[in-house]
Parts: sequence; structure tokens; C-alpha cells
Amino acid sequence: IGAIGGIASGVAGPLMSFLFGDSLGDFSDFQNGEVNIDSMEDIVNDMVRIFLYIGIGMFIAEFLNNCFWNLAGLRQIYHMKEKYFALILKQEQGWFDSNNAYAFATKVQAHLEEIEMGLGEKFGLILRMTSQLISGLVIAFTSSWKLTLVMLCVSPFLALGNRTSISVAHV
Repeated sequence: IGAIGGIASGVAGPLMSFLFGDSLGDFSDFQNGEVNIDSMEDIVNDMVRIFLYIGIGMFIAEFLNNCFWNLAGLRQIYHMKEKYFALILKQEQGWFDSNNAYAFATKVQAHLEEIEMGLGEKFGLILRMTSQLISGLVIAFTSSWKLTLVMLCVSPFLALGNRTSISVAHV
């Protein structure tokens, strides 16, 4: 369920951008006089309704993404804590004399929190961003494949320039 929510929330972003660009084209048609005011009101009402539905769907999908991936991370951590507790109980008395059990427990808890964040929130984010990239490329190729090829050729240089400006700003 979390994966479905992550994919759906990733697809919603490029879809909304595509529909927003399409609605801007409708406004330019109105400005050129190709569309009258009554049909423009209908177009605007339809677009607002579509944006509202996509926004509600995106909210639900993002909720499912976060909720279920965080739940999966918590369940994994629960099982790891059970294994850790069973392992500590199997230790001999001499192990507790030579090692500080509290420091070890603190280190284990810190590592488990990192694992929980990676399994929960971060994995859902990776899934959402991957689906956003793929759906964005699909929408871009279907709408204007020539412009998409040009942007794919130029985007590594844009990313490199952005990375250089960030590193120069830190200096």
C-alpha cells in the first residue's frame, strides 16, 4: 500500500505540471479571441475541478506513502530490538563486567533509529522521486519529444553548473 501511495504521489506532480501548462494554453487562446467568455468559464471550472481532484488524490497518496513506510520501518525495528534483547540475555556475566552495557545499548539504539528512518521515510521518498522522474519523462516524451531530447542533453550541464555555483557559494 505504501509503494502504491509513493508511486501515485510521484506521478501526480508531473501530471499537475502538464495540466497547468495545458491550462495556460487555454488562457492564451482566450486572449487571442479564439474562445469566448462563456466557454472560458467552463474551461476554468473544469480545470479547477481537475486540480482539486488531483490535489486530494496526491494528499491521500502521500499519506499512504508516509504512513505505511513508517509502519514498515517501525515493525522492522521492533524485530531487531527483540533479537538484540535475546542476544543480550544470552551473554555471560563476565561480558557485563568487561563491557559497559549502557553505552552499548545507546549505540545500538542510535543505529536502530538510523535504520528506521532509512527503511521508513527515506525509502518512501526514494520511491516517490523515482516514479516522479519516470512519469515526468513519459509525459515529456509524449507531449514534445524533440524538446525533451534537447532538455535531456542540456540537463547534465545545468546540474553541473548548479553544483559548481553551490560549491563556490560555500567557499
